[in-house]
Amino acid sequence: MTATDERLDRGRGAHARPGAPLPPRSGLIRQRLRDSRIVVALIGILLLVSRPLLDSNSRWHEGIEYGGYALAILCVFGRIWCSAYIGGYKNQRLLTVGPFSVVRNPLYVFSFIGVLGIALIVESAVIAALLVGAFALYYRRVVRAEENNLRTQFAEAYEAYSVRVPRWLPKFSLFTGPDRIEMHPRFLLKAMRDGLWFLLAFPIVELIEYLHDIGWLPTLFALP
Repeated sequence: MTATDERLDRGRGAHARPGAPLPPRSGLIRQRLRDSRIVVALIGILLLVSRPLLDSNSRWHEGIEYGGYALAILCVFGRIWCSAYIGGYKNQRLLTVGPFSVVRNPLYVFSFIGVLGIALIVESAVIAALLVGAFALYYRRVVRAEENNLRTQFAEAYEAYSVRVPRWLPKFSLFTGPDRIEMHPRFLLKAMRDGLWFLLAFPIVELIEYLHDIGWLPTLFALP
């Protein structure tokens, strides 16, 4: 291995141990998709038959909407940033640089920011609680499973990393970045495609609100 290779490996993180089992991600992904669809369907039904208590003419209305837009955009760019570092090396190297140097689960942190953005645009505390609660309950279990797999793969290297870097709350003073990274376009494109779901939520919610305004959708009750 050349000196350049060694510097790149330090930037990307520790290698997985030979023969270490890969995480059973396919099952987690299928369950994540199924649970996400259930939550989205439930919230969609609530939106179709209800209106938020907050008046659309309220001075808070636009401010809350703009806050939601800002969080959604931050989510999309943050996930793309993380994907640039992941490249094709997830499950092969322990990533400890870039966004992974300040928090252990940056992709999930940015996804949570996107969920908060959607909660703001919906302007309902009940739906916001459903979104945040579902995210917290599900991803707590997912992260625990992934961390167990990382401990199996990277042993002492991951233990040292988990002691140094927080799981959820970023510690920006820890930030370190390599001189260069190797990016794989298909991972960036996937991150952009996934991020579109967060952005598409906003015109969909606006359309539902408009259909309520013109009477095409029934308003059975108001949600706080």
